[in-house]
Amino acid sequence: MTTPHVPVLLAEVVATLKLRDGAVYLDGTFGAGGYSRALLDAASCRVIAFDRDPAAIKTGGDLSARYRDRLTLIEGRFSEMESLLKPLGVDAVSGIVFDLGVSSMQLDDAARGFSFRADGPLDMRMSSGPSARNEKPRAASSSCIDETPRSNTIPETASTPSGLSSDSISENRPSISVSRSR
Repeated sequence: MTTPHVPVLLAEVVATLKLRDGAVYLDGTFGAGGYSRALLDAASCRVIAFDRDPAAIKTGGDLSARYRDRLTLIEGRFSEMESLLKPLGVDAVSGIVFDLGVSSMQLDDAARGFSFRADGPLDMRMSSGPSARNEKPRAASSSCIDETPRSNTIPETASTPSGLSSDSISENRPSISVSRSR
């Protein structure tokens, strides 16, 4: 069972933005809508939210209906904000929030192809287009995309920086211990 995404710095972001009624704010990474919801609850403002993941925009439909004309969801990359805002007549905003990084919802759903905890297809797409699995046959044999199981040892024939051997790497690997203090 997966837990919903919880924005970590929500209170700090809302306080820093000093939200004002009637202002326009951007959420550059909508995801599950946590930041957009908080902005809309804190002031009678408008939020325009972007996400390149069509699944995030689709699941945001309920939130969009709840806030009616105050929340606009746009499927697109935040790098394209300026051109995506032009048709809306928006040329200035009062604040922008970004929650950068891979989405926990994408990691939790093995079918999305991002999970490292569960088996699933190699896909790794935020939106439509070629998947990593479809791109693999075109990749060079020296590419990092390789599904061959490997051991955690470095073969003797491996290329290592000058002065290092696979034995010295293994011998000098740092050991890590974890303790909990109460």
